[in-house]
Amino acid sequence: MQSDTKNVLKKLRGLNEVTLSQRAIPSIGEIEHFQTQYNIVLPSEYKKFLLECSDVIYSTLQPGLILPLCAYYSLDTIVNNGWNMGVAKDNISFCEDNGDFYCFNKNGELEYWGHAGYSHEKWNSFAHWVGSVWLSG
Repeated sequence: MQSDTKNVLKKLRGLNEVTLSQRAIPSIGEIEHFQTQYNIVLPSEYKKFLLECSDVIYSTLQPGLILPLCAYYSLDTIVNNGWNMGVAKDNISFCEDNGDFYCFNKNGELEYWGHAGYSHEKWNSFAHWVGSVWLSG
């Protein structure tokens, strides 16, 4: 899984769109503060993404970020929106798409939650989700 994560992050880095403003990458302290604030533990693959590639801008579908004032892509907003829409409290929404959510479940899998609830769509790793959903969209 480590090489899958490394490869997908390298691919993301190569797809970064040039913009007038760049995003900052959060510090380990900011990630730890977020986890403490919500009493959750983010998967290690996702933390690696946040620390190495969360400044990448690619497409309109993007995982949540731990940055002040990042509006739509704020992990804080996505987590709360998911819970408010009915995502289970022990799941962590990390990406929102028109009121539907991609979530980490308590078993470490990634699930899709739509307006009708959870579907049977699952991914066994963040790297797999990136390749199957984010990069293919």
